[in-house]
Amino acid sequence: EIEFKIRHGLDALAERFPDTFDMVVNIARENVCGFHPNKNFAISAEETRPLLENRNGPQGCIATDRIMVDGRKVGYMYRETPDFPGDSGWRFTAGDEEQAYMDIPENSGLYELNTLCNYDPDIIAWLDAPVGAAFIRDESGNFVETPLAMSDD
Repeated sequence: EIEFKIRHGLDALAERFPDTFDMVVNIARENVCGFHPNKNFAISAEETRPLLENRNGPQGCIATDRIMVDGRKVGYMYRETPDFPGDSGWRFTAGDEEQAYMDIPENSGLYELNTLCNYDPDIIAWLDAPVGAAFIRDESGNFVETPLAMSDD
């Protein structure tokens, strides 16, 4: 789907989704472009537990495969202005991804916040932080606030 979006644009991709689509990707949902990526997620959809049952608001977030496939803990997380309805603005990385890795769209995906919380429950305490907040995991394994690194693109 990301490759389709790059080639044909967001509007063309959006036309492939049913009218009731929520914009938050469920990893068990069928790919609307007919391509099924060969990602072996560290936690299966069946193993995911509801950890954010009482959370209101947008549930979409972006995470890298270092977390979702390799099973790494979140090392850096930040909240930016949401890109679309349903987007919480949260972005999660393991913290060791190089720019070349981040430049490949297939190395990241759109997920529900609850899914990320299953991978790393330590993030739950910070999810109400405002847009512009950023946190890095320190040597002792705790999240500490850090200035948001802005990219030049």
